[in-house]
Amino acid sequence: LRRICRELVRLLGADTAAVYLQDLGGERLVPAAAYHVPREYLDTLSSTPLPLKEQGFFLPLWKERRPVYSDDVARDERFMHGTFQNIAHQSGLLLPLIVEGEVIGGFYVVWWTERRSFSERELRGLDHVCEQVGSFLRNARLYEQAERNQHRLEVLNDVSRRLAAVHDPEEVLTNIVNEAARLVGAEAAGLRLL
Repeated sequence: LRRICRELVRLLGADTAAVYLQDLGGERLVPAAAYHVPREYLDTLSSTPLPLKEQGFFLPLWKERRPVYSDDVARDERFMHGTFQNIAHQSGLLLPLIVEGEVIGGFYVVWWTERRSFSERELRGLDHVCEQVGSFLRNARLYEQAERNQHRLEVLNDVSRRLAAVHDPEEVLTNIVNEAARLVGAEAAGLRLL
């Protein structure tokens, strides 16, 4: 995500970019990564969640899945949350982060002193960028899942080979309990026979 933020800054000639992801309850956006954040704002931006549905950009970004921008953030009613108001910047662009058809967060791109606006053509181009980012993140998720599955299969194969070499039933049960605890990350496990 940080690399995507960096590329958005480069692509758009911006100063800073950050990505916020929707929390599990779906009520807030929490900071996940950023690029080129001024040191004086780093602590605030890395720890401040945004209440999602209270934002003026919620409907266009989440429901309509389209970019939202302002070339005068300080006076724009859609950007009234304290995070936007307390960190002085001129222009901001919000891009929806859509993975597998669902908005899971958004990128916020900042121009500290420049007034930046976008034509309809540029916004359509940004829609395509958002689609590509979503595809990239979906593929990254699938790759991580495939790696986890591969690791589990390797562990299960190793366990089955070791169990096949054991001929004492009590030792087999002990090994099964120990390996089950290890596989799920438990500190202890037991087996009750009836």
